[in-house]
Amino acid sequence: MAQQNVKPNGYRPRIVDKQIERYMRIFGAVEIAGTKWCGKTWAARAHANSITYVDRDNNLPMAQADPSLMLLGDRPHVIDEWAIAPAIWDEIRHKVDDEPGSKGQWLLTGSSTPQKDTRPQHTGAGRIGRIRMNPMSLCESGDSTGAVSLAGLFEGRFEPSKADNDTLKLFDITCRGGLA
Repeated sequence: MAQQNVKPNGYRPRIVDKQIERYMRIFGAVEIAGTKWCGKTWAARAHANSITYVDRDNNLPMAQADPSLMLLGDRPHVIDEWAIAPAIWDEIRHKVDDEPGSKGQWLLTGSSTPQKDTRPQHTGAGRIGRIRMNPMSLCESGDSTGAVSLAGLFEGRFEPSKADNDTLKLFDITCRGGLA
């Protein structure tokens, strides 16, 4: 069930890490949502002490039978692919209510979206902070220095900068996507 020592080797710090840390100080639980393969699970693991993968090791039938089993593990505890067993959401919400003052206890991750008719009825407001994670930026992947940014351009800041990447590398970066 729960795996310990989950900090990923080779984790590249992400822009969203500061927001995750901040939300863990504010909320009892944090949901990290985003597209598939954007790094949600690795980012959560970088802030956690244990993880349960709902979609592995026959955990889904256990989650459906007793969602509280998915919350077991050293905290902060990641529950990956929580949405395939939506009752986990309400289990977390109630556990946060039962432990007032305990912050950053669970991190919920996953690309799956609960079916409309089984979506939890409660938003988790005040209990579960929600973070939207983007794909890795070029600066995060090391393919850019970050000297030029879209935000800076919209704010009227621009300093010319030379990219050290050759044309083939620029084509590769453009085609692989994930530009944020």
